Amino acid sequence: MKFAVGLSGLRGSGKTSLAELLSSSYGFSNTSFGEVVRQEAAIRGLPSNVETLQELGLTLIAEWQWPLLCDRVFAGVPPNSDVVVDGVRHVDVLEVLRARASPRRFVLVYVDTSPERRKAQLSLREGEGGLQRDSHVIESEASALREVADMVVTGDSHYRSAEVIRYLKSIDASWMPVLTP
Repeated sequence: MKFAVGLSGLRGSGKTSLAELLSSSYGFSNTSFGEVVRQEAAIRGLPSNVETLQELGLTLIAEWQWPLLCDRVFAGVPPNSDVVVDGVRHVDVLEVLRARASPRRFVLVYVDTSPERRKAQLSLREGEGGLQRDSHVIESEASALREVADMVVTGDSHYRSAEVIRYLKSIDASWMPVLTP
């Protein structure tokens, strides 16, 4: 069995760090909604600041609909690989993600962190105004995604990745990640 692990959580919670660790340490292919949006921003000649990307994300959902957006997210992912999908932000996309991930088993992981750690991360990445962008509609479904997640992880990235690997092995005891040095 192969897995597609969708990562959800608030901005600055550590989703991308976890995705990078699953990719570099356990051989997962790595893809993200954010990367698709950044690529489209470049094609359209738009700046890559947070506000513009949030608005473009909404535009792409309306223009492309979930099936095409998910096709773009999975474009280039080897068909027989485990994959981590960073940046799942909407409950409505889950069924399409499950279908596009097939024959992999889709697992939604909600990445949680303390408000203090998140604030520090956003300040480093975006400056002092980082938390203000949480009110954007594209960020509004985080709590709903937490409720429907297959698992919630907290702690640092190495602990989180070990928890995800344990969870996947609990689903399929014969599954082995591709360990990379």
